[in-house]
Amino acid sequence: TLTPLGQRIAPLVEEVERAVLAARAAAKSQRAQVRLSVPQALTSLFTQAIAQQRLDYPEIALEIISDNRPPDLKKGEADLAVVVRTVIDEDLVTRSLGEVGWSLYAGETYLARRPAPADPHDLSGHEIVAIKADSSPAAKWLEKHAANATIVSRSNASSSLVAAAVAGAGLAILPCFLAEAEPELKRLTPDVLTKHSVSLVYRREARLAEPVP
Repeated sequence: TLTPLGQRIAPLVEEVERAVLAARAAAKSQRAQVRLSVPQALTSLFTQAIAQQRLDYPEIALEIISDNRPPDLKKGEADLAVVVRTVIDEDLVTRSLGEVGWSLYAGETYLARRPAPADPHDLSGHEIVAIKADSSPAAKWLEKHAANATIVSRSNASSSLVAAAVAGAGLAILPCFLAEAEPELKRLTPDVLTKHSVSLVYRREARLAEPVP
């Protein structure tokens, strides 16, 4: 039997209990929503796996942010980020996912009017659809081997480079996994001309959270 004081505070205790339960439910719901930032060129690799992911873990809602600009994980712009650059930050954990190889491709329309280069390392006199100038390995490779070529367009989106190459606008150095899926593109050398590492990055304190598959 509650004392008079107990009777007075019982509604307050019940209210606190409801608040705690609501907070726990909200936290659990938030953990089930995972925001993954992925460079545009790699987005298709992850979207292809969404159907299976939903079958295996139906409680997980995956939000894919396709953006070439790396997110600020410390500010909460994403929970996880796939990056193609070196990350040195003691507050972030980096896990290697592998490497992406790039090679030289051309569309049939371009090859009908221009023969393929005899040496894929010398693109002199050819027309090029190029990745936007930056510090990426692909951009550096083009800078070295296409000095005497004509750059007809630039883009920071690999899908745009693929479309331009298919249309016959020029030669293009492209991610192999992306270009090989396009039947109208011909690979001009079996060699991987350049490559870059791919890593998964997340905040170190995320290790303390409840694991999400």
